[in-house]
Amino acid sequence: MVHGDMDSSTNRKAADYFQGEESNASARNCLLKVGDQAAVMKNYDKAIGIFEKVATKALDDKLSQYSAKDYFFRAAICRLCNSSEPSEAALEANLAIQRYEQQYPAFQDSREYKLIKDITSALEEQNKEHFVNKLQDFDSISRLNPWQTKLFNRVKELFNDEEDLK
Repeated sequence: MVHGDMDSSTNRKAADYFQGEESNASARNCLLKVGDQAAVMKNYDKAIGIFEKVATKALDDKLSQYSAKDYFFRAAICRLCNSSEPSEAALEANLAIQRYEQQYPAFQDSREYKLIKDITSALEEQNKEHFVNKLQDFDSISRLNPWQTKLFNRVKELFNDEEDLK
């Protein structure tokens, strides 16, 4: 078993345990780690399923409702990575964020939603400069974390360029 698989399995078991104990916040944190690891290992379908499930559950709880935005954002990033064709990646992400905004209307007012829309537009137009500029604009206000940077670098590969994000 690969180290990442072992971590994922351990976190999945911990999430199941915490759910059984009604410790939803701890279960959610473990599931998010599993989703993050799945995405890093390019298992995007698994990551998307986890992030969407966690987001939907968050919408049922007034205290965690606002966090759904972050979970939908993670799922959308994974959707962008889930195809080797720019137009397919853009279409998949656009269809997903339409569902997300139906589930959580406030999502469409977020910077994260706007970034995904801008990135899908850049992919459709094959405009790498637009892609980079929109990420830099976002990053200047809210720093992209290492996980997001890693995945956006994968999206950037759809533009057939070797250069990494700064």
